[in-house]
Amino acid sequence: MQSFMGLGRFAEAKDVSEQAQRQNLNATQVHTHMYQLAFVDGNTAGDAAATRLGASKPDEYVAINWQSQTAAFLGQWRRSQDFTRSAIELATRGDAKEVAAQYTAEAALRDAIFSQCSQIKAITSGSERNTLFLTGGAIALALCGDVGQAQSFIDEVSKQRPNDKQPSDCHTANCLVHHEYWYVHPLA
Repeated sequence: MQSFMGLGRFAEAKDVSEQAQRQNLNATQVHTHMYQLAFVDGNTAGDAAATRLGASKPDEYVAINWQSQTAAFLGQWRRSQDFTRSAIELATRGDAKEVAAQYTAEAALRDAIFSQCSQIKAITSGSERNTLFLTGGAIALALCGDVGQAQSFIDEVSKQRPNDKQPSDCHTANCLVHHEYWYVHPLA
C-alpha cells in the first residue's frame, strides 16, 4: 500500500487495503495506511473506522497520533496538542520511549512551523534523547531561531554516532541551522 500511495496510485493502494481487510490482516501498519487512504479520499467515516481499529490495539498511541496529525492539518491546534500529549503519554506508559520521542519531535516541528516557538523549549526538554528526537528537535529549534540550542542537539547526535562522518538526518538539521542563522543574522 505504501509504495502505491507514494507513487500517487491511490486506487491501487485502496485495492491492496481492501485485500488486506478480506484476509483479516490486523497489523498496525495496515490500519495506518487505511487511515491515510481514507484521509486522502476525504472519507471521515473511513478515518473513524481505522481509528477505532487502531485504538483497540496495544499500540493505540499510533491511532491517537493519526488524530493529532489530522487535527493539525485541519488547523485545530489545541486539539492536535491534546492528542499529541495523549499519544506521547500512552507510548511512554507502553514502554515505547522511542516512539514517544518521535512524537515529541513531530510536535516540536509542528510548533515551529506554526510559529508556536514559546513551547519548543518545554517540548524538547523531557524526552528520550535518540537521534530522531535530537535531529527533529534541532530543526524545530533552528526554525524558531535558537541556533545555539539546535547546534547542541546536533553535537549530541555526533557524540551518539561517532562513527558516522555526517549522519544524513544531522546533515539536514545542520544545513537548516546554518540557513536559519544567516537568515536571522544576515550581517553577522
